[in-house]
Formats: sequence, structure tokens, C-alpha cells
Amino acid sequence: MELWTGTADAVRRNHLLCATSALLCLLASFPASVTAAKTTLVTHYQVSLDRWYSGTVKADASITFTFDYKSVANETRALRLQVASTNATSAQPMIVVVREAKRVTSWEIPMYLEKTYPYWAVRRTLCPAKDFLDYVLGTAGNGSVPVNQQLSVDITTQSTVPIEYYFNIWFVPGFILKTNKVIEFRISPSAPAFFQYQMPDGIDRVLVRTWAPKADTVCSYLSVQPAYCPIADLSGEITATGEYMTFTTRAGVLIKREDVQNGKFDVALVALSEDHKCVKQQGWVPQLQKDNIDIAIAIERNLTGEWDDTTLYHRRAKRVYLVVENVLSDTQYWVAVGGVAGFYALFYLIFRIALFFGFLTKRTVNVPERPGTPDVESRGGALGEDGHEMLPQTRSRTVSFKDEEDGAAKRTKAKQTSRGLSNIHDGKGGTRSNPEPSDDSLVKERMDKEKDASTVEAEEEAKAVATAEGELAATNEHRESLATKAVVTVTEISMRPMRRMRQRDRAYNWTLLIIAVFYSLPVIQLVLTYQRVMESTGNMDMCYYNFECSHPTGRINDFNHVYSNIGYVALGLLFCLIVWKRHKYHYRHEREILEEDEEHAVGLPPQYGLFYAMGISLVMEGIMSACYHICPNYTNFQFDTSFMYLLGGLFLLKIYQSRHSDISPHAQVAYAVFAFWIFIAVLGVVIDRQWFWTSFAVILIVLSVPVGVQIYYMGTWKFDPGMFSRTLKIICQRDRMGFGCTRPTALDRFALLMMIFIVNWLFAIGGAIFTPSDFSTFLLTIVLANAFLYFVFYIVMKIRSGESIPRLSQFFMLLAGATWAGAIYFFFFRLTNWVLTPSVSRQGNKRCFFLDFYDEHDVWHMMSACSMFFNFMILFTLDDDLFCVPRREIIVF
Repeated sequence: MELWTGTADAVRRNHLLCATSALLCLLASFPASVTAAKTTLVTHYQVSLDRWYSGTVKADASITFTFDYKSVANETRALRLQVASTNATSAQPMIVVVREAKRVTSWEIPMYLEKTYPYWAVRRTLCPAKDFLDYVLGTAGNGSVPVNQQLSVDITTQSTVPIEYYFNIWFVPGFILKTNKVIEFRISPSAPAFFQYQMPDGIDRVLVRTWAPKADTVCSYLSVQPAYCPIADLSGEITATGEYMTFTTRAGVLIKREDVQNGKFDVALVALSEDHKCVKQQGWVPQLQKDNIDIAIAIERNLTGEWDDTTLYHRRAKRVYLVVENVLSDTQYWVAVGGVAGFYALFYLIFRIALFFGFLTKRTVNVPERPGTPDVESRGGALGEDGHEMLPQTRSRTVSFKDEEDGAAKRTKAKQTSRGLSNIHDGKGGTRSNPEPSDDSLVKERMDKEKDASTVEAEEEAKAVATAEGELAATNEHRESLATKAVVTVTEISMRPMRRMRQRDRAYNWTLLIIAVFYSLPVIQLVLTYQRVMESTGNMDMCYYNFECSHPTGRINDFNHVYSNIGYVALGLLFCLIVWKRHKYHYRHEREILEEDEEHAVGLPPQYGLFYAMGISLVMEGIMSACYHICPNYTNFQFDTSFMYLLGGLFLLKIYQSRHSDISPHAQVAYAVFAFWIFIAVLGVVIDRQWFWTSFAVILIVLSVPVGVQIYYMGTWKFDPGMFSRTLKIICQRDRMGFGCTRPTALDRFALLMMIFIVNWLFAIGGAIFTPSDFSTFLLTIVLANAFLYFVFYIVMKIRSGESIPRLSQFFMLLAGATWAGAIYFFFFRLTNWVLTPSVSRQGNKRCFFLDFYDEHDVWHMMSACSMFFNFMILFTLDDDLFCVPRREIIVF
């Protein structure tokens, strides 16, 4: 009985323990069951194409959309989906996860772009399965893509409040771009788009071009990327790969087959949430601002999740057009290149024909027969192959070589003296070259003679210095007397010997050559570095190309704008060749003039250094402009304009030097003035403030006064403390002569002085008031205006003085006028403008129109090169009518 009782109690205890354990297990498992129910409550939808699905999601209910499709072997298709919400917040966003075979993409709604702007509607294009990198490289499945593909889209949220969603998916129509076929679509910051293009066989270059309506200036990105996944299409990642640029209404990129794999690439476009990247250089504010709401308040609302504007997607939407076009074939390419080269070759052919008939050389430098001058045979001369006299070796020395002869005689005498001293025995034995007695008195006597000779030579040198100083003083006094004369001749103002004049004249071209070498080498290095950086980063905004007419060759992306500068180089070299040919003939005739034969000197003094400098400047302008166009931008603009200042300045200086050989500035002074002018140009572009324009106006007005006074007084006026007393002396002298102060002595020079003041003061005041946007071009206009002013004055004075304008000069004037008219017309086509941002500058881009290879700016290069060459030839032949006129009869003006 007890045994049974104990056993029964044990059984009851076991049952109670089992029941308690089961109850605890049940209670412990109940919360877990509830939690599992929250995470597994997923609704699945098998979706159809191009159909809207809507509903709500919350923390315990998510949605999964699946889509099965087949990959066609010979066709590339891309899916595009859109997910939107109206009540998602930044605190409780809606999460979208897209699962593909080899990639997972996710984003949240609202999507924040540029860390500031939220978007409640997001539209994305999914990368085609064929473009996954392992399939492109053939490392997966031998490059074959599975036929059956599946896509799933999960929409979830942690919000306990139901969040509305809208979903749609479709295949992108026209995803594969066709050559020369325009497509139209819309983009926005949260709805980028990309398309794919495959280059046909035999095509090595294509132009990708996009544009938008003029009123639709939303700042956007155009990107060309390799055709493999993933595609960078959002604003924060589109600059990570490929080539990209900002644009507002126009953009274009030329793609070469060698730069993309298998000739296939993707074109991505996306709008930006603000326009800062497109307009920041002008200091404009971003265009994206809510009506009557400060942008700072808007940003604060973003951070606190209070922004409720769901229309931002539509506010930044942009309608764009896209096309991929063929460019020139290789044959058309080289026809365009060879055609321009052949055009400039015609200039050389014409010059060779002109030489054959004696133009520009023989007929223009023949010295007329003078009374009492023996003919060629009586002088013992001979005729060369060209029909000109060969100078006899026994002829007496001319002005050019008299000083060299005296110097050579002195050097011979010094050598003889040195040899005499060296032949004296040193006292240690040995054979003497000139045996002399060993008596010490003889040695002392010889040393005394040498000492006396040295003293005589020193005295002669002192006398020569004194004579030179006296001549300089007499020359200065003579020049000062010329300043008060109404009419001055070239003989009166040309006082320097011919040898010194040539030395001073040669300094212009040799100094310029040195400047050109030291200036061009770092320029070439810099622009090539710019291009390498652009290629390595893909940032096409670095260089201001006309992207719709930009033809690459080798590593030069804009070859046509570089090559079109060949005219400057070719015609600059041709001008130097023409100058050299005449210089050779002219110098041969100048040697016939004896030192004291001023009565028989004819024509203007031969000075060709500035002509050579002008030709070299034209060559360097072509080289520097070509360097600039390798990568034109805000930081290297001065490369394109530096030698333009020199061209205008040297042209002006040569006109003045023609009849003012002695008082024209030294080469070093002239180039220092040009350097200062270029420095002012750089400052003006960099600073560009009103105070700078005002300061420049004051500087220009002040500097024009001494320049004008020096021109009027023929370089004799000195700006020192004594200038006021000299002014009073001149007034008194004029009063004694009966002129008074109401009528200037030289009316012509005074008229020029007044014109200089009026023109430069108008430029100064106008610049300070209107402040043009391009300061560099403004300065160049001032230089060219002064050169043109003095050129017109020179022409008028030639006619007034009874001189004639040679027919050859008149012919070049007609050519220059015609080419300048065309050049200026094409110059005002502003296809690019580095003063603006790259995107705004591209609004002026245009298609090629000449030989489908050159645009308006290229034609400006060609026509302006011809115009400058013709201008140089006008100046070169303008005084040909004076070759037979005695120099003492040529008037200075």
C-alpha cells in the first residue's frame, strides 16, 4: 500500500512537471511566433509590362514584384522602372531594392540628391544583362547570357503608418541608338536616362550630340561611358567614369573607336538639382528656389523632414534630343587638310613668279644713274647672273665698312707690337726670332718706345671718346632745333652711321626670336599637360571646344582649330623670305654710297629688322594660337593674344621708324612696353572690377600725353624738372618769331597729336563707363585703332607731300580690305567664350560649314592670316615710289 502511494505521488509529480514545462515552452514561443509573422508577411506580385501598381506598405507588410523575361540573342534591351510615393518622409523613408541576376540596386524615397533636394518619384534604367562585365569579357559562360532572366523589386519601410507607393516597369523604346536618328525624351535629377550605341563596321568616329529648347536651361550632365555594368547615371556618380560635360541647351562629344571597347558605348544624361555648376562663374544664384521661401529655410526643412514639396520632380524636368551622327571619312578629312595647305602654297607660287619678273626686288631697288657717276665698266665692276652689278674688290670702303677697316688696322698694329715683345730674349738662352744686342740699354730703350706707343694710343682713344661725346652733344642740339621746324627732311633726322643703324635695327628680330623661344616652350608643355589631364579625368569642361565641329587627329582633340592656324606660319615665313630677298638687293645698292656722299643718297634708310620682326610675330601668332586651341580655357587665353599685341605694335612702330630712324625706340624699350601692355591685359581679365577699369582709364589718359608730346617734338622732349623752363623758353622763342601760342609750328604733327588724344581718351572713358566683358579684346582694339590711325595719317601725308601710292600697294589695299571684311564678319561668331562657364559657352557651338571640317572661327584664322600678310605687304611696298628720290628731299611726318 505504501509502495503504491509513493509510486502514485511520483507519477503525479512527473505529470505536473511535464505540464509546467509544456506551458513554459508555449509561453516562451508565443512572442517569437508574433515576431516571425511580422517579418514574413510579404505580398508577391507577378507584374506585367507597362502597368501601374499601387498600394501601401508598412513595417509589418512589404511588397515584392517579380518579372520574368527572356534575353534575345541578337537584341539588347533595357528595363526601366519608376517607383513613387506621396507620403514617405525622411525620418521613415520607403526602401526600394532591385535584385537582378548579378547586381543589387537600392535607394530610398524620398531620394536626396546633392545632399539637399528630396525627390518622391524615382525613375531608373537597369543595365542590360548582356553588359555585365564578366559577359563582356567572356569570363562567364563563354560570354553567353542565360535566356531566362528574372527581376525582383522589394518595397519596404519601417514606418508603422501606411506608406503609399506607385510602381511601373517597361522596356526602354529605342534603347539602341541608330545612326542619324533623333530621339526625344525627358530627364530629371531623379530620372536619368542612358542609351547604347554600336559603331557600324568601317566607321571609326561618330559625334554624339544633344540639345534642348532654348528656354529649357536646366543644368545637366552628358556622359559617354564604356558599355558595361554598372552604369553611373546619377548626378553624384556620373563623373566617376568615361567622358562627361555640363550643358544647358547644347552639347556634343566626338567618340573614336579606339577609345571604346568593340566600338560600343553608353550615353547617359541627367539633370541637376541646381544650376550652380553651369553658372557659377557669373556669380548667379541657383535657380532652384521655392516660391516665396528662402533657400536656407528649405534646406533646414529638408534636414528636419518637413519639406512636403512633391513637385520638384517636375520642376527640374528637362526635354532633350539625342542623336549619333557620322563625321567625315578619311578621304574627306585629308581633302579638307590638303585643300588649305594647297591654298597657302599658291602664295609661294605667286611669289616665285613675281621674283621671276623682278617684282618686289630688282625693279624696286634700282639706284638711278647720277650725274658724273661712272658706269659699271669704268668702275671695273661686273654683272652677276641676276643682272646686278658685282662690286669690285679694289673699290674704296663705304660707310658701312670704314669703321671696321680702322678697327682691323688697330688690331693688326697691336698684334705686331705683341709679337715684337714676345720675341725679346728672356735671358735664359735660346734662339731669338729677331736677334738683338744683349746690351741692357737697348732693351730699356725698346721698353720706353713701347710705353710711349701705349701712351699715344691712350691719348688717341681719349680723343675718340671726346669726339664721340661732342658729336652726341651736337646731334642732340641738332635734334632740338628740328623740333621747332615745320618741315623736316629724312637727311636731317638720320644722323647715325649706317653700321650703327643696322646694328640697332637687327636687335628687333634677334630679341624677338629669343623671346619667342623662351615663351613658347613652357606654353607647349602647359597645354599638352592640360590635354592629358582632361583625357585622364574625362572632364570635358576643362577645354572650351566647339564640340559640334571638333575633329581629332592623334592625341589632339580639336585638330581643325589647331591646323587652321597654318596660315599665320606659312605667310609669316613667306613675308620673311620676301623681306630677305629685297634686303639682299637693297643692301647691295646701299654699299655704293660713299660716307660723304649724302647728296647722292636716295630713298628711305634701309631698315629691315622690324620687317623681320613682323614676320616672326606672325609665325609665332600661329604657333601660340595653335597651342591655345589645344585646350582653350580661362587660364591660357593670353597665349592666343600676346603676339597679336606685338603684331599691332610692330606695325605701328614700323610706320613711325620709316622716317624717324634715329628717334624710334630701341628694341628693348619697345618689347618692354609690349610686355607691360600684356601684363595689364592679364590683370584686367583676372580682376575685372570697376575700380580697375577706372584706374586703367586714368593710366591710359596720363600715358597718352607724354607719348603724343614725344611724337610732336620728334623725341627731343625730356620729362625732367627742367621741362617747365624749356616750355617757357619755347613760348618766348615762338613769340619772337611771330607765332605766339595760338598756332602750332607743325600743323600736321599737331593734328596727329590731337587725334591720338581723342581716340585714346575716348577708349579710356568708354571702357570705364561700359566695362566690356572681354578686357583682352578691348586692349587689342586700342592697339589696332592707334595703328590704323597712324597708318591713315601716313597715307594722307604722303598724298599731301606730293608723293604717290604705288600701284602694288593699292592692289594689296584692295586685297586687305576684302579679307578684313570677311575676317571681321566671321570673328563675331562667338562659338565659344571662356568668359562664360563651359556649359553656357557651349550654347554658341555650331556645326562645321566649310568643307564639313572647319567652322566660322577656323575661317577667321585663315582670312585674318591673309589680311595681316596683305597689311604687311602694304607697308612693305608703300614707299617704293621713293627709291629714286634723293633722301634730302623726303619729308618727315
